[in-house]
Amino acid sequence: MKLLFLLLASSAVVFAEPSSSHSPPTSPRSIDLGRYCYPPILNSDAAHLLTCPSEDLDPRYTSGPTTPPPPPRKRKKKNPNAQWDKIGPCLRANVTDPDSTEFCIYYSSALGSGRGVVVLTEAERADYMLRYPAFDPDSDLAESMAGGPGLNKFTPKAKVVPIPGKEYGVVATETIFKGESIIAETASLLIDYNPVYKLAEKDLLRLQAFGIEYLPGAHRERVLNMSTHGASMDVVHKLEKVLVTNAFEVKLDDENENNLYALFADTARMNHDCRPNVGYHWDYKTFTQYATALRTIYPGEELTVSYINGLRPHHKRQSGLRRSWGFTCTCPVCSLSAAQIATSDARLAQIKLARRALADRTPSSPATPQLAEMLISLLEQERMHVLMGEAYTYAALEWNGVGEAWTAMRYARRAIEEEVLQVREERGEDVEDMLELAEDPWEHWSWLWRTRKRMGWKPLREEKKKEIEKDVEEVKEEVEEAAAVEVGEGEGESHEGEGKGEGDSEKRAEA
Repeated sequence: MKLLFLLLASSAVVFAEPSSSHSPPTSPRSIDLGRYCYPPILNSDAAHLLTCPSEDLDPRYTSGPTTPPPPPRKRKKKNPNAQWDKIGPCLRANVTDPDSTEFCIYYSSALGSGRGVVVLTEAERADYMLRYPAFDPDSDLAESMAGGPGLNKFTPKAKVVPIPGKEYGVVATETIFKGESIIAETASLLIDYNPVYKLAEKDLLRLQAFGIEYLPGAHRERVLNMSTHGASMDVVHKLEKVLVTNAFEVKLDDENENNLYALFADTARMNHDCRPNVGYHWDYKTFTQYATALRTIYPGEELTVSYINGLRPHHKRQSGLRRSWGFTCTCPVCSLSAAQIATSDARLAQIKLARRALADRTPSSPATPQLAEMLISLLEQERMHVLMGEAYTYAALEWNGVGEAWTAMRYARRAIEEEVLQVREERGEDVEDMLELAEDPWEHWSWLWRTRKRMGWKPLREEKKKEIEKDVEEVKEEVEEAAAVEVGEGEGESHEGEGKGEGDSEKRAEA
């Protein structure tokens, strides 16, 4: 009994919780290629914004006099020195309801070395934005951004040139290596989706036009000079067309469920390719978008981004581009023969299936390390560099999930490289997870996770530890009972001469 107790107790030590445990995070981030939506710039004369009188606004939604209303009531802010330079005009979603949300134009000159940013949102969200370092003049981040090398400027290794059939584009003049920065550009205009949903279209368009007037003259002209892929129109509708054609969705870290769409004038100079060589990342803390080379780009090669989801089949990509941007794509992958296009579409279908299976963490998932390897191969064949970080992450998790630590470490390091190059964050969520795996795969949450689930093993050490502790307690009770019996028998032996015949008769009766 004592030996069994010691063995079980030592087993409890083996299954004890490690010094640093990690619970499984959510699935690796799925990259939305639909955000890649930058058309070329037209070199037409800039249209000047005409002052839009307030009386032209729908009177049902106006909330006060023609002059801008007073700033919203002060709220406690993280950055006491941050403030909006201009606020107004404002519109209320329902003028008959004083408690309905009021949307205002907010302008700050703090971003982009005087370029500034115009935001259309509600007061609470505008106050929250002032918490970000980008709006704090005393923050180290704001100081490092102001006039910094490359801020709102293309890399010196590329220049804007005329391109036949595309008006203008950006072409490399020197070799740009994978991971090099192309441009870091601050947002010029941010529109909250909430007023888009709640304001009348006429009022929304006029409010946007009021906001663009706050931008410095030269930058305002650059924004209005962006491509609209359509005929000439008045400024109010031209700005709306510019936003529809060029803006893309971004997120903040607040609790507001509505995203925003942002406008970046310089990044939009890069033309479309279904297999782009440039990717980008939005940093909400600085209101800055970082564009980065996804692979080595050689002199004379055009720098491109994708306007659409590159995982869509050929015919859907073409129809989407014609419908939204008015052109037919002639990029290398769209210029293949019919047989090659069919082969490409088949690979894209397999990529979708593989990603879906690898994101499935249930015991019935068909995901294996070999499936992750296949995903990497398919992405390489399709030249979809933007998804390589995700694929390496899946491979690292799958190999670690079956106990192949060294292979998992290799893919984790590759995932870290891809994510840091594209996201430009050393400690992003996915990067942090891969760093932990690369440093100690045996203590990572994914160690043998696929095997545990498929073999019916308990997924957590803590549960196994509780089982062992329960067994130990049962053994303790048995040992104590046995000891009590031994003590009782010993006492009986001390009176062996008394009632011996009676004791023998009891034993026979029990038998």
